[in-house]
Formats: sequence, structure tokens, C-alpha cells
Amino acid sequence: MAPISPNVRRAPAEPWRVSMTHNPEEEVSVSYDIKVEDVEYIRHAGTPYLARLYRPQGTGPFPIMVELHGGAWCRSDRLADKVIHEPLAKSGVIVAALDWRQPPAAPYPASFQDIHYRATQRCRCRPDRRPSTPACAA
Repeated sequence: MAPISPNVRRAPAEPWRVSMTHNPEEEVSVSYDIKVEDVEYIRHAGTPYLARLYRPQGTGPFPIMVELHGGAWCRSDRLADKVIHEPLAKSGVIVAALDWRQPPAAPYPASFQDIHYRATQRCRCRPDRRPSTPACAA
């Protein structure tokens, strides 16, 4: 086995810690106030299905992440992962946590149709109408 060259950088002991500078004592931390709201994104047979939007309050634009809760496509709801959603939004990421039709009331592929065809449509809309702008989030 060849020896490791002194010029080779090793992975940090804490790979999740990202520094904006080369000096860990000068790390930059950004935190935004957030606004949380539920928005109806689709309706089936009179039942509204909601997306909970966690939006950083700032000048933006912000990236968006559509988060799909766990539960094997048939359990849980958009409120399940709040402990993940809020820190992401505070770091500058818009989070859209979705509810969708679930079995047995709506068998496959209903959940995928709701997620793919309806929810992500808002994220792919014109740049001036993305959820980071008021016109797209309504």
C-alpha cells in the first residue's frame, strides 16, 4: 500500500459541517425567520390536499425542496417531519411538505399522480411564479 502524500486532504471528521471559510473558527452561519402556511394544491372528490410551505423570509431567491414524508406511501402526513422542515427553511431553503391520496381509498398510482403531476408543477413554473414569489404560492 502506498503511503499517503502530505498534500492529500482527508475528509473532515464531521462531513456534515460545512465551512464558508478555510478557518473553522470563522464559520459563517445564516438563519432566516420563516413563514409557515398550508396551501391547497389539488382537490379530489371535494377533498382538499395540502402542501405545507416553510418559507424563509428574506430577499431570495431561494431554492425549493419538495419533501415526501415517510410511511410507505400509505401512512403519515405533511406534518410528520417538522423537525427537518423548519431547520431547512431557516437555512434558506423553501420546503413544500405534501399530503396526497393514499391507499386503500386511492390505490396506486394515485399518490404518484398527485405528487408528480400537481405538486411539482408549481416548482417547474416560470421563474417569476415559483413558490419563492407570492404569485406562485397561492
